[in-house]
Amino acid sequence: MAQLRSFLLLCGSAMLWASVGSPVRASVAYVLNCCNHPSTVSVVDTASSRQTGQWSVGTDAFAAVFSPDGSTAYISSEVSESVSVVQVSTGNVLATIPTGYQVTWMAITPDGSKLFAQSYDYAYESHIIAINTATNTVINTADTERCWARW
Repeated sequence: MAQLRSFLLLCGSAMLWASVGSPVRASVAYVLNCCNHPSTVSVVDTASSRQTGQWSVGTDAFAAVFSPDGSTAYISSEVSESVSVVQVSTGNVLATIPTGYQVTWMAITPDGSKLFAQSYDYAYESHIIAINTATNTVINTADTERCWARW
């Protein structure tokens, strides 16, 4: 089995995530359409260049990460202040995890047990939010230092 590689491209108002078996060609691309209300994820077959599916997720989707086995997608939504959990094979939203903050970038642990999300709110404060992926619940939130120097 070929090693799975992931690529993220941020293009204007859309983010592209492609799963590939080699660094040259991807069979499926996932495009976040952030500025639709609700936001959507377009599933595109790269061989035919056709959209094969579309998932509705929160408002102003920002980024996506996938479970290590590729079966689950986690999509952060800034305005919804949540993370949508989507079953990749069906496009069904399994859960919406409220975070209480505008969620942006995310990372998942190698074993897939925890998801860490970064938030940035209007007061220039950032937080790291830890999510248990088995229960789809927030298990911890840590404030980070202010992003801007205090005057």
